[in-house]
Amino acid sequence: MNNETKLIDIIRNLKDFDPYLTIYAQPSPRGEWSEQSVAIVAQDVNGYAPEQIAKRGFKYFLEIFITNEIIEDWIAIKKTTSDNVESIESLCAMVIFYAENDCYPNP
Repeated sequence: MNNETKLIDIIRNLKDFDPYLTIYAQPSPRGEWSEQSVAIVAQDVNGYAPEQIAKRGFKYFLEIFITNEIIEDWIAIKKTTSDNVESIESLCAMVIFYAENDCYPNP
């Protein structure tokens, strides 16, 4: 299990993680995630968060390989609609939107 960090730092360093690990993040008291949410990458246990992570308020966010695919697809979508290069902050916001809504935001 890796150390706690900010969600944006995990998004920034996705390529450093085993693609089959899972991101868990602590939502705000209102149940929302942000780029500053405390997050951790860990192996799930039979499809669930490890007990020590769940007890500390971490919730399932997304698997690393799914997050990579979401970002790759989003960059491809944006290339067809804009020449702008995505910042890490905008990519993180898009991944959060996807995790919360199971769909991409409007480009």
